[in-house]
Amino acid sequence: MAAGQPSAALLTPPAEVTRLNFQALWKNTPVGSYSFVITPSADGSGMTVSHAFLIRVKIAFVTMFRYEHRVEEVWRAGRLHELSAETIDADGTIHVRAQRTGGAIAIEGPNGGATAPHTLLTTTCAWHPAFIAQNRVLDVSDGGIVALAVNALGAASLVIEGNEIETEHYAFTSPYLAGELWYRPGSTLVRAEIEKKGHRIVLVTHP
Repeated sequence: MAAGQPSAALLTPPAEVTRLNFQALWKNTPVGSYSFVITPSADGSGMTVSHAFLIRVKIAFVTMFRYEHRVEEVWRAGRLHELSAETIDADGTIHVRAQRTGGAIAIEGPNGGATAPHTLLTTTCAWHPAFIAQNRVLDVSDGGIVALAVNALGAASLVIEGNEIETEHYAFTSPYLAGELWYRPGSTLVRAEIEKKGHRIVLVTHP
């Protein structure tokens, strides 16, 4: 089942600080980490999301693939208020900044300035199940608005940290990225497989 029109989803903050940590595997070998820290605001109406995706693939002591992606997002009343992102890979370093201004998001990225609807979620929001209801998202790696196609693959049982759990399984595609996502029903991400630049990275929950 394909996702239809984007939901005007509100990202509600957790009741307490939430940490989501994943180990990144390439061909069953640990190559990095993928993590989120979601911190609710003091009044409970917003949150700060800190995200880091750090990958380094080596073959015979030679670095074949390097990717570092760090993002800080501030959400208020369920909507993106501001963000700052840095991405480092073989092509160089890219910085993206965005700020809510009225009913839009003003974006500054490598291609200059742009605006986006304030209701858009970001690519960082993959941790939240509202992500799979979208058909457009703000790509925090370059500041562009990208199409997102999601297909529900049904229920799936996974063993997470030694415990078997039921999950909701989805496949997604976008212009620069594709893969699969697994969520606890109605809850947060527990596993992902991401295809990027010819490399398939598996993200598994890690203490």
